[in-house]
Amino acid sequence: MPPIFPVKAKAYALAAAVAAAAFLWVLVGRFPPRSWPVTAGFGALVLLSETFPTRSPRGSAYYSVSFVVVVAALVAEGPSTVALAALASGFAIGFRAPHVGWYVAFESAQLSLSTGLAALAFVATGGKVGIVSTSSFPGILVPIIVATAVGFLVNSFLVSLFLASIRGAKVTRVWRSSFGWTIGSHFGYAPLGILLAGLYLEIGLAAVAFLVVPLLVVRTAFASYMKVREAFDATARGIVAAIDAKDEYTRGHSERVARLAELLGLELGLPDANLQVLVYGALLHDVGKLAVPKSILTKPARLEPEEYEAIKEHPAKASEVIGEIEFLSEAVSGVYHHHERPDGTGYPSGLTGEEIPFFARIIAVCDAFDAMTSSRAYRGAIPVEDAMTELRRGVGTQFELRIVEAFERAVARNGWPEAPQAEETVAPVARVRQAPVKRSRLVTGARQESGDVAVA
Repeated sequence: MPPIFPVKAKAYALAAAVAAAAFLWVLVGRFPPRSWPVTAGFGALVLLSETFPTRSPRGSAYYSVSFVVVVAALVAEGPSTVALAALASGFAIGFRAPHVGWYVAFESAQLSLSTGLAALAFVATGGKVGIVSTSSFPGILVPIIVATAVGFLVNSFLVSLFLASIRGAKVTRVWRSSFGWTIGSHFGYAPLGILLAGLYLEIGLAAVAFLVVPLLVVRTAFASYMKVREAFDATARGIVAAIDAKDEYTRGHSERVARLAELLGLELGLPDANLQVLVYGALLHDVGKLAVPKSILTKPARLEPEEYEAIKEHPAKASEVIGEIEFLSEAVSGVYHHHERPDGTGYPSGLTGEEIPFFARIIAVCDAFDAMTSSRAYRGAIPVEDAMTELRRGVGTQFELRIVEAFERAVARNGWPEAPQAEETVAPVARVRQAPVKRSRLVTGARQESGDVAVA
């Protein structure tokens, strides 16, 4: 949490709290809780669920299994009970953090609003409160699906607006990175909520104790999945660090290409699952350079034909490594062909136009842009605007128009602070250059080698 809390975020949290208070006033008047002790019991379960959240894959948000409790409460007790119980969620926030009061107010308000609206959607679509039996199926499924969709969309939208107001980021970008990957789990956990509602209705308030065990199992399973994801991420970045250690001039290149690919993928509207694969593919696109001798990678002069051929092997080597990772199978062709060109003069297969895989076309633009805007052994960095000019110049021969245009929009909207300043890097690098680089060739972000061009 930042030491300075934006005024916009404070206003947003206050507005959410006022809206939740008004909403609860109306809701309780129309659907009075059937039992205040039961409401408190569900509130305690919400608090317990929110106390041990799991961090999202990119660390931008936290996710808990409180949704299971929410479904159980709305099916068993109705709208006001679930909306009141959700108020307890905010108090799970660590009280050592700065500005905690604003976070507590917003978290409690947004979950109360989202769960209350979900419960109203359940009732409006024919869901019957307090009744779960074999005769409830399949009739209960449509109301539950609608309630799940409403609850997820309201919750994720409100939180994304709040996070965007704090970070100054685009709402859609925050939503996709923080919540796009959770859609499936919400709908997957809904049946467990129905089961727990039936358990409560059959046994009574004592069932609250039984609810704790399955919730802990679900939370543990989800946390284990996240640990596997984090371990893979750490492994991938460890491999990238090994590449960086071989060539100081390309240090950070893969990380930046991955970041650019994420921005471009978001601009192109890629689904979250595809976006994650693209980012990992971009991160590992140069892993094949581990098989290229360092003397070639760092050579400041023109490469000999056999050296250039060694460089051209790195996409194939990288695709072999990525091909061993099952969930990255979609990225294999993108990595293998990221040096192809629409005019057919690229490598390794000389593909043209639409024959080049979509991911390869994306990585090619990001790869070239970062190569141009960072220093290499054979030349210095150039300014971002000059690099954009070179990308536009390469449309039709090296790059696809639609992707270059989307890339320009993405960088204009998000900026590119990672790009080194050309004036700080050109001078020292220029002293070691031994071969001239033609201006018209800079679009590749590389050097002219043996009469051809190779992207670093």
